[in-house]
Amino acid sequence: FPCHDSSKYGSEDSDAFSVGRLVHLMALEPERAAEYEVIEVQSKNTKAWQEVKGKKNICTRKEYDEAQRIADALIRNEHVLDLIQGCEFEQSAIGNIAGMPFRAKADILAPNFLADLKTTTDLRAFPYSAKKYGYDIQAFIYTRLFGVPIDRFYFIAIDKASLDIGIYSV
Repeated sequence: FPCHDSSKYGSEDSDAFSVGRLVHLMALEPERAAEYEVIEVQSKNTKAWQEVKGKKNICTRKEYDEAQRIADALIRNEHVLDLIQGCEFEQSAIGNIAGMPFRAKADILAPNFLADLKTTTDLRAFPYSAKKYGYDIQAFIYTRLFGVPIDRFYFIAIDKASLDIGIYSV
């Protein structure tokens, strides 16, 4: 059975998830963005999209361009650049917490902190969204698996419309 209620948290196939995945790649692992095939369609309702739907690593031109705009804003921000310089990206961990197995993939890992990159439609509402989507649970699991103190976990959130960036501690 599903491990989460997609009506509450959204579908992993949604445009927002697609753009978020691309932003991660373009900002943190730009060499991997080339793995994506850009489908030149105006809408996902087109016949051309339906023919490729279900393939891995595909996106529309609109999604690709939006992700590139957001990633560019991130990597040009001096606070973000200072924070991520010398870090490792997309690092995995597996372990047990209270006898239960967990796995995690840290977006940004440094010897003294851990950060997760989030895109949002309203930066001012990010603290509410973090609570709504259980980001506190993510922070707890990640800090345990990576051995980082909870006060050294950060969310780097970027507003997809305004490109404003917030760096939030837990």
